[in-house]
Amino acid sequence: CLRAYGFGRDSRHVYIAYEFVPGRTYREALRAGELADDDAIEACAQVCDGLAHAHAAGILHRDVKPSNVLLTDGDRVSARVLDFGLAQMADAETLTEAGDVPGTLAYISPERLAGGEATPAADVWAVGVMLWEALAGRHPFWRGSMLETARTIEAGARPLGELRPDLPKRLLRVVDSTLAKNPARRPTA
Repeated sequence: CLRAYGFGRDSRHVYIAYEFVPGRTYREALRAGELADDDAIEACAQVCDGLAHAHAAGILHRDVKPSNVLLTDGDRVSARVLDFGLAQMADAETLTEAGDVPGTLAYISPERLAGGEATPAADVWAVGVMLWEALAGRHPFWRGSMLETARTIEAGARPLGELRPDLPKRLLRVVDSTLAKNPARRPTA
């Protein structure tokens, strides 16, 4: 996770001061076609490590997506989870109202889409979407409209092996399990 150095607010804003780390987002690397399978897998594994650390501290990110993951400049993959602005912390007030579904639609889990509680499993779902997208070369759920996208999320993802039968079976099982419609069937971060 990117280090946070300070928090504050004024009459109109809440802010977090983060460390500066040169690099580009996972989204930028995907769009440029410069994210090899091994690099995408390693980056998502590191994101899971960061989320596991946050989850152990009672923090749910609630907006994991490619533009909230920084790939630092350098010779090897080094990922940082960004933007905990929608995070939910145990025993703390949130900036959202009851019933709100914060986050980015294309990375929101089906239980959150249905108005269910945020859990670590929803963050794991989002990492699974990111990895499926990188390995398949397209998003598993995004369609032309928000309504169509929501319906596709509710229906569930196609098995990644249908598009990438060349990938190791163990990897395919892990990616598919992160996208299980039942959050209890997803692995932990």
